[in-house]
Amino acid sequence: MCIRDRAKTSVEVWNLKGKKCFSLDGHTAPVLTTARYKNYLVTGSIDRTIRIWDVKKGKQLILLRAHEGSVNSVEIKDRWVYSGSEDGTIRQWENVLYQDEEDHGWV
Repeated sequence: MCIRDRAKTSVEVWNLKGKKCFSLDGHTAPVLTTARYKNYLVTGSIDRTIRIWDVKKGKQLILLRAHEGSVNSVEIKDRWVYSGSEDGTIRQWENVLYQDEEDHGWV
């Protein structure tokens, strides 16, 4: 699977044969950063939001808002999602990737 954002408001998901599978639409301004973990994709945008997607199903799972500037970086490490913003802040989000699983919840 190949992910491409190209400073668009959507992210395109392609298979390895070069066929576009679908677009992940939701951001209202260009996507600046992406990070992938298993079937999850995290995107950050000029619209100041972080969105978490299920790339197998092609749907948005979670919308996070906490920054006052563009989200310039996102990273996934273990159970944590990190986001960095033009506003000079870094946010740490715990368990957001496991929200839909029975044995994991918000902390």
